Amino acid sequence: MHRPGGHSNKFPNLANARRCAPPLKTLSDFKKAYMQTYFKPYYKLLSVLILLICFLLFVSFGWSAFSTLTNRSGLNGNMYIYYDLSKPQYLFYTFVVSLLGLILGFIILYYRIRRNTRMLSVLIWYFLAFMALVIICEIYLNTRFVGKG
Repeated sequence: MHRPGGHSNKFPNLANARRCAPPLKTLSDFKKAYMQTYFKPYYKLLSVLILLICFLLFVSFGWSAFSTLTNRSGLNGNMYIYYDLSKPQYLFYTFVVSLLGLILGFIILYYRIRRNTRMLSVLIWYFLAFMALVIICEIYLNTRFVGKG
C-alpha cells in the first residue's frame, strides 16, 4: 500500500532521505559524509609530541637494555650496579619500558593516520598514566642509587 508522494507505510522517511541526500560517487565522498574527518590542531601537535617522547623512551631504555644484556662497559651497561639491582631485574625493567614505548608509539601513529580522535583521546590518557608510572619508578630507583667511591 503506497501513500501519495512516493512514501511507503513501512518506511515513511526513506523516500525523503533518498531525495535529500547527495549522491556518493567516490570513496572519499563516503568518508566525508559518514566518517569524522575534522582533526583538531591540538591532536596533531599532541600526537607528534607523544610520538617523539615514545621514540626517545624506546631508544634510551632500549639501548640501556641492550647494553645490560651484552655486558657492555660504561654507564648503560653497569647501571644496575648503581641502582643496587640484579642484572635480570634491571634488564626486565628497561626492556619493558622500551617495549611499551614502542608499542604505544605505533598505536598512536596508527590512530593518528586513521584520524580517530576518540581513540587518540583514550591513548593520550594511557600515555600519561604510563609516563607517571615510569617517573615514579625512576624516582624510586634514584632513592636506591649507590654512588661509586
